[in-house]
Amino acid sequence: SIAYRLQGATAAIAASILILGSKAALVNATDLEPETFLLLFSALGLMLIISTRGSTLFASGLAFGAAAAFRPVALLAALALFAWLVLSGAAASRAAGGLRAPRPSGALGFLIGLMLPVFAVLLANRAMTGSMLLMDPGTVFYEGMNPNATGYEGVAPRIVKDIEPTIPGSDTMHVAYRIVASRALGRQLSREEANRYWSQKAMSFAATYPARAITLVLRKMRLLVSAYDAYDVPSMVLKSRALGGLWISWALLMPLAIAGMRARRDLAPILIYTVCAAVSPVAFFVTARHRNPLLISLAILGGVAVATRWRSIVAIALVMLVAIALSIQGDLQREDDYLWTATFETGRAMAANDPATAATWLPESVPPSPPNVLHPVALRELSRASSPSRSFSIAIALLQSGDAATADQILERLQSIDFHPFRRTRGVSSIAYYRARALLRLGRDALPQIARARAEAPGDAEVLALSTVVESNPAFARQLDALHDPITRERALARARDAVRR
Repeated sequence: SIAYRLQGATAAIAASILILGSKAALVNATDLEPETFLLLFSALGLMLIISTRGSTLFASGLAFGAAAAFRPVALLAALALFAWLVLSGAAASRAAGGLRAPRPSGALGFLIGLMLPVFAVLLANRAMTGSMLLMDPGTVFYEGMNPNATGYEGVAPRIVKDIEPTIPGSDTMHVAYRIVASRALGRQLSREEANRYWSQKAMSFAATYPARAITLVLRKMRLLVSAYDAYDVPSMVLKSRALGGLWISWALLMPLAIAGMRARRDLAPILIYTVCAAVSPVAFFVTARHRNPLLISLAILGGVAVATRWRSIVAIALVMLVAIALSIQGDLQREDDYLWTATFETGRAMAANDPATAATWLPESVPPSPPNVLHPVALRELSRASSPSRSFSIAIALLQSGDAATADQILERLQSIDFHPFRRTRGVSSIAYYRARALLRLGRDALPQIARARAEAPGDAEVLALSTVVESNPAFARQLDALHDPITRERALARARDAVRR
């Protein structure tokens, strides 16, 4: 409907194809995640705001308020659109020779419509939980801005993931965050206090490693428009793999949208929504689920581009070249895909009572196997390994089995091909860290590899702990305390001392 109003039937058909041809949109819809409703109500709000009539602006506000009830990030776009309505209304009044403000049925009606569902949810949340927070922004910000964050998926501390399954009821993840923060500060924290604790940890990381933080934000901006669909829900991954690859790539949407922006000058509401919808994944983390709300505006702009640019060979060529560039995958995408495969294979191996095989997939996420059992299994799996990601996991398993020499050979080869692991908290995202542990076990000089590990995984608790123990530098101990909760810190120090003793 929006594309039809802007550019006619061709734009409407093209926009519909872009939406219906998106595999990520279908996967998200079948899991009924909040982002699907966020997309639905935001689309309704945009459709109603396009007409800019007073009666529809109130309804548009209601739609955006409903979207915010599912995900508060919709408030940013809604408030930006409200500001645009006020400014455009004032400009229209001045152009007409008057100085009166927009009528209450206009911008004010939009604001009233927006606030009604938001206040209703706030009051209900206060009555049920005692807190006015609609979500836990501090913990979500931490998940996207910490030493283990990759840009894809929220990365919670290992201790939070460990204790989450032991907590009854719903909202277990955020309860686990509050438990860890409360233990860290030695008193029971409120929801707001726990959010401040974790957001401060995230800010400490950014302040300690500003270059790394900037790189992470820039990476998320790139991931936002790239072809790869990252998921953070197992059922979504399985559905995506089952659906295959004959779908319209997300990489096509951005260059088409830019072409659509250049085709028309009266797209202010769509452009405002697009920019605001992009803020959340860049600030937190990028998954197909979290960039789903962008689909509606990108598809509309893409439809406009198809309707206005389809005769331009140059425009078509540029769109295709950009789409191809955004489809190129690197170690980050291959590692994300591997971690899901490893998760499923680990589950199958554990269900078959084969922890040794499981340890070759995710060696630091399963209970350790006896070295004499793990070693032959790891060698068997090494002979079958077909990717650097798989070889990296097997090298860690070999190190756990006591075969430091073979592990170091594999890791040295991975360094020579410039492989970069991205293991979140499933392991340390540094080949040099594991080489350092292997060299310590072999009685060789590990200091160059430890220094390299600090560059590869800045702020990682395991790397800082090993640096603290081996180099006895108090600066590393201070960083470890500033960036991580006490439980993570003590666990990492214990592992570091064990590595040195061996």
